[in-house]
Amino acid sequence: VEGGGNFVVTYTTAGRNGTELPTPLPVVIGRDRVTEEDAPITLSKHPILSSPNEITSSDFNYWVQERGLYFPKSYEGFTEVLTITESTGTNYSNSTVVGHYGKGSVIYTGLSLFRELPAGVPGAIKLLQNILHYDH
Repeated sequence: VEGGGNFVVTYTTAGRNGTELPTPLPVVIGRDRVTEEDAPITLSKHPILSSPNEITSSDFNYWVQERGLYFPKSYEGFTEVLTITESTGTNYSNSTVVGHYGKGSVIYTGLSLFRELPAGVPGAIKLLQNILHYDH
């Protein structure tokens, strides 16, 4: 990935014991999760949200069961992409993070794409396309 391309990691329980994931940039998984599938999303202006698809908050409609889980607790050198707000008022800005590594990128998302993609949620499909096509 140092020469270009993307190293993508989606939801995983590996490393939740406090060890770093074996990624080009250090990521340690925590236990943060948002189980409210309709929790409000605030999007940053990160380019991963604009190409090839323009991602809007409406792309998070119709999600099933939860927004995401096992968000990273340590991710130095990464940029936060969006914020999820639970009904308790707790904000999670660490569900999806992007770091640059040489000419490539390391992307971690704890969003529940593993539930949304099989359910055919259009916004999840668009977001995954953006993650795979991201070029910084």
